[in-house]
Amino acid sequence: MKKSIYISHSSDATFVEKRFVVDLVQQVKENNLSEDIWFDKDEKIIDSSSWLSTRLENTDKCRAIVFIFSRDFMTCPITVYERKIIMERISHDDESKRPQVFCVILEQVQFTRTFAECLLSVNAVLVDLTGDLAHLSIE
Repeated sequence: MKKSIYISHSSDATFVEKRFVVDLVQQVKENNLSEDIWFDKDEKIIDSSSWLSTRLENTDKCRAIVFIFSRDFMTCPITVYERKIIMERISHDDESKRPQVFCVILEQVQFTRTFAECLLSVNAVLVDLTGDLAHLSIE
């Protein structure tokens, strides 16, 4: 069954960031969305050779994507591929098939102009947790 919400995060992240992602996923699941969320740590195939292709396939099919931005996210090879797939979908898919994009910014990062324009074109929802909100819980 296709999962409609995809969580895109760095597998190279710090412990604090990984904990944030796990807490976020747990909160989403507790809001009756556990069947709709695709989170790589829930998959049984993490050690399988098909793990990357399954991950990228789900990126290509999701109806919503949640990017967890940090410095590690911007340099992680897997998330670079995920961003490229989403940008390609936004550029070429029919508007009704484009995913809704949500961005959680944990650290100040530099976006490429192309990626920033891509986010603006789909009215991405931005949640900036770098300033006064940095001390708040995931709730």
